[in-house]
Amino acid sequence: MTTGVDEDALGDSWTREPGDLVKGFLGSAFVHREGTVFAYDNAAAFVLARMVEAVTGEDFADFTDARLLHPMGIRDAEWDRVASGRVFGFHGLHLTTEAVAAIGELLRLDGLWAGERLLPAGWVDRATRAHVDSRHYVSGEPGPDFHSGYGYQTWVGREGFHANGAFGQHLLVIPERALVVALTCGQTEVRHAQDALTAVWECLLPGVE
Repeated sequence: MTTGVDEDALGDSWTREPGDLVKGFLGSAFVHREGTVFAYDNAAAFVLARMVEAVTGEDFADFTDARLLHPMGIRDAEWDRVASGRVFGFHGLHLTTEAVAAIGELLRLDGLWAGERLLPAGWVDRATRAHVDSRHYVSGEPGPDFHSGYGYQTWVGREGFHANGAFGQHLLVIPERALVVALTCGQTEVRHAQDALTAVWECLLPGVE
C-alpha cells in the first residue's frame, strides 16, 4: 500500500485497461516516492497476487490452499476470479467465521499450527508492525484503528493488529492478551469499519481479564 499512488487506483486501472489490470495499474500516476506514503489500493494487491504467481509458478489460490489453508483443515474456501480466471487478490476470498478465527490463531502463534510451522519464524512480527503511517479507507473519516500504522497487508491497531474484509468482516489479534476476535458482519458502508472494532474495545476487552 505504498506504491506511490495518492488513492485507490483500481477504478482508473480497470478503465484504462479492462482486460489487463496489471498494465492498467502500471499506467497510474505515481506521485510519491515508493515506500513512503500510504494509500489503500486494491489494484496493488491484485499486482501482488500476480507477483506471487510469477515467483511460484502456481495459481495464487492453489498455492495458498496447499501451503496454508488445507494444512489448517480449511477446505471450503471459495475464491472469486476476474474474467481471465485469476483470483482478485484484493477481495473475494469466502471463509467461514471459524476459518477466519483459525487464521487469527495461526498469526497469534507466530505461524505454528498443531505443531507444524506454516509461516517462517518471525515473519508475523514483521508483517504486523507499522512500516508506514496509515489513514482510513475513506478520506477524513475518524478511526484510531486505521490511523495507527500499516504492515504487510495488515492494519496496526490500538492493541495488536487487524485485517478487514468487505461488508464488515474483521479479524483482530491481540497476542499480549492471547486473544483472537473474528467478526462476520453485515456492514454496508466502509466508512463504518471502525464501529465494530470500537465495540470490541468498549464492550469485550473490559471483561476479558
